[in-house]
Formats: sequence, C-alpha cells, structure tokens
Amino acid sequence: MHLAEVADYIQSKYGIEASYVDLAGQTLAAVTVPGANESFALLLKKDGRETFELKAGSLAKFLAAQSAFGPAVFMQDPAWIRVDLDNPALNDRFFYKTLDSAYQSSRPLEAEKNMAEDRQEHEIYLLDDEGEDFQEEVIPKRPAFFKDSDFDRLLVEKGQPVIPEGIKQMQESYDYLAVPRRESNFYRQGMLMANYEDDFAQMVPINKQRPVYHDLTVYQLRSYFSWRTKFRQGKYKPAPAAYVYLLASELVCQIGVKDKADGLRQLRLLFAKCVEQKDISTSWQEKHILQNYLVYYGFALEEIRPDFEDELMRGKFIIIFCLVKRADRNSTRPSAACLLICPRTIPC
Repeated sequence: MHLAEVADYIQSKYGIEASYVDLAGQTLAAVTVPGANESFALLLKKDGRETFELKAGSLAKFLAAQSAFGPAVFMQDPAWIRVDLDNPALNDRFFYKTLDSAYQSSRPLEAEKNMAEDRQEHEIYLLDDEGEDFQEEVIPKRPAFFKDSDFDRLLVEKGQPVIPEGIKQMQESYDYLAVPRRESNFYRQGMLMANYEDDFAQMVPINKQRPVYHDLTVYQLRSYFSWRTKFRQGKYKPAPAAYVYLLASELVCQIGVKDKADGLRQLRLLFAKCVEQKDISTSWQEKHILQNYLVYYGFALEEIRPDFEDELMRGKFIIIFCLVKRADRNSTRPSAACLLICPRTIPC
C-alpha cells in the first residue's frame, strides 16, 4: 500500500485533501477534520520511505501490538500509532476500519461547533470535605494542534520560528468544504493577509510554479510576505517566479489594492522590475495577465493601448481581412487589394 492510496481514500470518503509541506528533510501532511482542534492522521515521506501515523486514543496500546502496527515515531504521544504500509502482513480492511474509527473519534459534536469561544464545560462535580455540598470544577479546554501539541514542540526543537499570529489565523481559516476549494480559499486567506507585513530575512525557494498560500510552509509564507512588504515599500528584490506569480494573483484579485487603477499600476511596476532583472521565467505571463486584467475590469482603450498597441493593430487587420473575404464574394464591392490599401473604402 502507498500513501497516495491512503490520501485518495481520505479525500474520496471524507472530502479532506492531504496537503504536503517540507520539514527538516522530510515531507509530511497532517489531516484534520474540519472544525476539530487536532489532527487524526499524519502522512510522512523521507528518503523514499512512506510512513503513516494515526491517532488511536485508548486503543493505541492494543493496536500497536498488531501486525504491521507499532508505536508512533514522529508524534511523541501514547495515543498515536504507526502503520507500516510496506508490511505484507498489513490487512487492508482492518487498516481502513481503524482509519475510519480515528476519523469518527476526531469529529467535533454539532453542539460544540456552535459554542462560543469563551463557553466553559462544567461536567465534573466533586464533593467538598464535609460531603454535603457540590463543588464545581471546570474541565480545561484541550489545546489546539498548532499551539501545544507534540508536533509544534518538535518544530520548536528543530529550530523552526514561532508561527506569527497572522499566519496562524490564516492557516486555521482554511475551509476544506469550500467549492471550488483552491480558488475560494486563496481569495479568503488573501483578504485576511491583505495588510500583513513581515521581516523574515531569509529568501526561501518555492518549487511549485503556481502556488497558493495553502501549498507553502511557514518559512515560505514568512519569506513571501516579507518580500511583498519590501515591494510595497518600493524596495524591490529579485525573487523566484513563484513569488511574482503569487503577488500578481493577489493584484488580479484586488487583494491589498485601493482600486482597479492601483492594481494595474502595481502590476505594471512588478513586471517592469522583472524585466530589469531579466527574469524570463515570468515574461510569458506578463501580457496574458495584463490583458485579462484590462479586459475583465473594463479599462478604456486609452489605458489598453500602451501595453497592447501591436495586438490592437493585428486585431484591426483581422477585421479588415474578414471584410475583404466578404467583399470578394460580391463583384460589385471593392476588391481585396483595394481594401487592404485603403480600408476606408469598406462600406459602413
């Protein structure tokens, strides 16, 4: 069994997409039920090996003793187990039943979804010393996965930076049920981060050609937003093509701009800087993005002409050619040669 099969099963049955991130030489994806505070599964790839870890709760000790199962390695938590997907002794049916059980156990109750953040649970009552009256004790809330889990602790131990509050809120806002998921979440998260600024010094590469925020690690997000901050301050710094694509996508969606004219100004400035640094990796996108922007937002011809004089001229001759064809079918109309030499002879 491969991780791809498990990821497909999770997506098709639960509607949850496993999004991988790179961390300390390995690739991993934490799978969380929408509305839950903690993940219930972890998919890991390292040095060609694939590993799957699962939150089994009170059954962890029992399951860890079964064939192809064992104690979790990455998640330092006794409630988690590891599944050896390469083990021929692994029973697929038993594995998927265990996975389904972990998913169901992680689903928040409908009542809990609608609770206010400051609501407290009062479920434990202890007798006082005299045994006559009840004393109310509050059950502490379980910590969120990104705040106090072993996963977060390991990030800190490996030298990862603390996740800024703005980025943390953006990550937690991801809606796995949105349709279309990728585009809707990019716009929603982009609006949340429209005014966000950062000062992360390192320029972290992004291998994906057309990324969205959800594709990036915390390092990559901080690096991108720091680069964007400098760009807005007029301090442009050459960057990977993915950075340019992300910023252009924001501008097209009117994220972080005053109006469509401001977005056009920033797009032109961004592409002009790319030309200055002779970045051919983005040059093919420039006219395509500008063309769609100008047309979609209904700019006047005077605004379109500076960027698309040649295209407008070609369009004019295409119209002339079509009219010439029509004229050639009627001998009483001007000839093709006449039309090409003097377009004004085209009948109105």
